[in-house]
Amino acid sequence: MPDVTQSVTHWSDIVLAFATTYGFSLAGGIVILIVGWKVAGWAHRIVGNILERTHKVDATVRHFLASLVRYVILGFTLLAVLDRFGIQTASIIAMLGAAGLAIGLALQGTLTNIAAGIMLMLFRPFKVGDHVDVGGQSGVVRSIDLFITELVTEDNIQILLPNTTVWGQSIVNRSHYPTQRFDLALPVPSTEVARAIEVAETTLAGESQVLKDPKPEIVTTEMIGKSVTIVVRVWCQRENYGGVRANLIRNLRAAFDVAGL
Repeated sequence: MPDVTQSVTHWSDIVLAFATTYGFSLAGGIVILIVGWKVAGWAHRIVGNILERTHKVDATVRHFLASLVRYVILGFTLLAVLDRFGIQTASIIAMLGAAGLAIGLALQGTLTNIAAGIMLMLFRPFKVGDHVDVGGQSGVVRSIDLFITELVTEDNIQILLPNTTVWGQSIVNRSHYPTQRFDLALPVPSTEVARAIEVAETTLAGESQVLKDPKPEIVTTEMIGKSVTIVVRVWCQRENYGGVRANLIRNLRAAFDVAGL
């Protein structure tokens, strides 16, 4: 029995010494971990809600930034817990920095795509649904994520462009402004220019979807032999572009045929 009593006493002393030495550190570490976890979740929700109210930040960027804030707070929380136990965090930070550098070099192309995707979503040179020309391709933007931008052509062909290709080149956004101009070139005999302009003006007056402001223009541009080219310049709402152009071509041709031009 004396051996058992001595053994129990020995382990009790060890537990008491551990509790005395590390008890407050352990309790403090648990408190820091709980508080940090709560604060990270709170910050994630607050950042997400603020960005959502602006209506100017893409959903993908919104989730990315909110998650980034959360993980940064959790990272500092973990370092604070380790420091509470007397572990030197400077060496851990240096090691993580070296590992991050190595990973960054290995994934340089991928990280460049991610950076370009974030820039596209923040500066928003175009949005989903816009008709753009970029990277030698043309189509309607179907989606924008951190790696690729998806276009769909008029004949329903999918085009996937790396974000570095999109961000690093000129972008033509055909949907940015609500109105659009188009020109129609019409060759007419040089002796009939005045009458051709009169017929074109009469035809334009009957086109309800042609905008009056900016005002349509009819100008002469060049002479080839006995033929003069007149150009009809009109503005319309962007969504009506295809129909207005087709109707105007048909109606001008019919009016010129009637006038013998």
